[in-house]
Amino acid sequence: MKAGAAWLPRLALAGACLAPWVAGAQERIEVFVVGDQRIAGAAGASAIYHIDALAKLLEPMSAGLPADPERAGVIAKARFENLSDADRSRLQAGAEIENLARQYRLAKAPAMVIDARAVIYGVHDVEHARAIYRAWRARQGG
Repeated sequence: MKAGAAWLPRLALAGACLAPWVAGAQERIEVFVVGDQRIAGAAGASAIYHIDALAKLLEPMSAGLPADPERAGVIAKARFENLSDADRSRLQAGAEIENLARQYRLAKAPAMVIDARAVIYGVHDVEHARAIYRAWRARQGG
């Protein structure tokens, strides 16, 4: 064996060791919930999003606004201008979650989006959703 090719057997061994890990790689599971919905096995999810986060953040912003649209607009504008950076970040995150849910065209919650390919509705357990997805994939031949 040439000295320059001495690394080939090590590379092949590394590939053989990594193959089972790659084959069993976990799917990316994004969980979308509303209100106080609970999800079992949440640690197995890539992300958990509260679809109603933006609405909950905006609720106190509109509380007590007068019926007069002009006055209400002035007060609402002042409230937004006085938001802290942390509140602005939370509003931004809430808007991004709503946008993501729209992109996935989610119809209800809970919803688990797996690998951005499939949506499973009404399941409250990440591992159960993963099993449903894997069974579906197996039936699809992939």
